[in-house]
Amino acid sequence: MKALLLLCIFFSLFMFSHAQERTVYLRTGNQLFEKNNQSFTFKENVKKEEVFLKRFYKFIQFNTIPSKQEIEILNSKGIKLLNYIPKNTYIASLSTKIKDYDLNNLNIRSVQEISLENKMSKAIWLENYPLWAINGNVVEIVVKTYKDIEFNVFKEKLLDFGIKLTSTIESSNLIIGKIDRSNVKDLVALPYVHYVEPISEAGKAESNDGRNLHRSNAIDVDYLGGRKYNGEGVSVAINDDGFVGPHIDFTGRTNQLDVASDLTGTHGDMTTGIIGGAGNLNPIMKGMATGAYIHVRQYVSSMAGTIPLHVDSNVLVFSSSYSNGCNGGYTSTT
Repeated sequence: MKALLLLCIFFSLFMFSHAQERTVYLRTGNQLFEKNNQSFTFKENVKKEEVFLKRFYKFIQFNTIPSKQEIEILNSKGIKLLNYIPKNTYIASLSTKIKDYDLNNLNIRSVQEISLENKMSKAIWLENYPLWAINGNVVEIVVKTYKDIEFNVFKEKLLDFGIKLTSTIESSNLIIGKIDRSNVKDLVALPYVHYVEPISEAGKAESNDGRNLHRSNAIDVDYLGGRKYNGEGVSVAINDDGFVGPHIDFTGRTNQLDVASDLTGTHGDMTTGIIGGAGNLNPIMKGMATGAYIHVRQYVSSMAGTIPLHVDSNVLVFSSSYSNGCNGGYTSTT
């Protein structure tokens, strides 16, 4: 009897572990994809409205994560793996020229449709738009396309659909714009649209009470022979509310060309002091990197210009003390 009980427990644990190995962790909840690599046919499972520029998009789950050599074979068959989803699953771009038999011997376990629910945030699925994103019948949204679609083509298609452009973030394949709320789900259904969500809440200044609690006194000490890791030779960027100073703690260590005419805010003075104030006026108020060179910029949630600043000016750290909604979680831009 005990042996039978132990066998049942072992079998249950084995089945649970096996199911976990196949679980796909999606925004909409965990799913177990049915094994269908032998039965899947493109004729029966690819609709005409899914195709864009002779390609279509599916979830593909593998038995194991494909090796570099297997990825090269997939590419030669017309299958591009775009985004990884745990476990062993990818959003994939497939050529319409691919044949059913191409799925064999490619380590593929399952090919599944990307449902409309998986292409939109919960707020859009439930049509429960946040107040900051809606004005009457017009909603402001963030629309993302797939990596292998040319951005200008994507942009032209959205404009043709009727979206009123607000801004673009080409490096992230994102377009922000306004559209009538009655048309949002039709937009989601377009084959070149990867994901749609409402815009994030406007940024709000944070941490007005912690300047002198952030001192890096253990690695940048004042006594002879101690560590002097003060950020010298490192460039950082502060994304905040305008021009910083003038203050002797930042003399000769800032680039503020982007905010030279923005003299209204004071929150940035505090955050810049935390990251790099030299402590010249008051040593107690030393920042964490007293020798770092600081690029001061105006905050926007998309962090526009981040990549050029990293490439052109070797900025390694980007700091922002703004929130886009209390506990709002990650969005396409934050």
